[in-house]
Amino acid sequence: PSPTLETPFLTASSTGGPLRGIFNGVSASGTRAFGFAREISDFTASSAYVYDAGSAPLAVASFAQTTGAYPASSTMSADGSRATHFIQPGTVGGNNTAFLWSEAAGSTNLPVNTSSLFALTTTISGDGRVVAGFLAGVGSIANTSGQAVIWRDGVFSQLARPNNAINALVAGSDTTGRVLVGTAGNNLDLVNFTTNIGLVNNTFAAIWIDGQAFSLSTYLTSNGVNLGNVTPILVSGVSADGRTVVGVATRPIGTTPQRANVASSPP
Repeated sequence: PSPTLETPFLTASSTGGPLRGIFNGVSASGTRAFGFAREISDFTASSAYVYDAGSAPLAVASFAQTTGAYPASSTMSADGSRATHFIQPGTVGGNNTAFLWSEAAGSTNLPVNTSSLFALTTTISGDGRVVAGFLAGVGSIANTSGQAVIWRDGVFSQLARPNNAINALVAGSDTTGRVLVGTAGNNLDLVNFTTNIGLVNNTFAAIWIDGQAFSLSTYLTSNGVNLGNVTPILVSGVSADGRTVVGVATRPIGTTPQRANVASSPP
C-alpha cells in the first residue's frame, strides 16, 4: 500500500478549550500510540491518550492540576497493552507522580518509598512488566538529577549505582527488563551534558544486567571490545535482545566532537 500520514486531531479538552500534545510511545506493530494533550489557554486540564490507527484518540486518564502541569508520556510495551506516564511538574496526588496505564486496569499510580522526591518514568520493557525511571529532586527531567529506579510487576526498587555514581538515569530496556541502559555521573544535566565540558568529564554510559550495574566502558572492554580513546557517555536505547546499544560517545575534550555510538556485545 502507499504510505499514509495519519493525523489524530484533538479538537477540545474536557473544559472546551483547544488542545496540544504529543504521541511518543508506540507499539511494535506501529498500530497503537500513547501520548498526552493539554488545554492550551490555561493548562488546567490535560489527559493521557491512546491512539489506534484509523480511530479517534481515546482519553484514558484525565487530570486537573495547577497551571503548567501536564502528563508526559514515555514508552509503550511491544503489544501496546501497557504504557507509562507521569505528571510534570506541579502534581496530582503529592509527589508520587509516576503512572502505569494498562488495558486491564487503566491508569494506576506507581508507588515509591519516599514522599520527598518526584518519580518520573522513562522506559518500559517490551513485555510491559518492568517500568524504569528515576527519582528526581524537582518535577522535570531537564536540568536535574536523580536515582535510577524500576517497578517490576508494580513493585518498586532502586537500582545499584554504577561505579558508585551519585546520580543515574535509565533510558532504555530490552524485552524482559533484564538489560537496562542509561547514563550515570556526579552531576547529570540532561539538556546540556553533551556540550558542557565539566559535565562530560563526569558522565558515563551505564548498563544494568540482572540488577548488576556497570559502566558501559568497563563492560565492553571486559568483553573484548577495543574502545581506544572513545568514552561512551550515554546509552539512549537497546535492542529487544539486549545485545546492541546506541547512544553518544566522546573522545578527549578538545580533539573531536561527540559522536553517535553503536556497540554490540557478545552473547
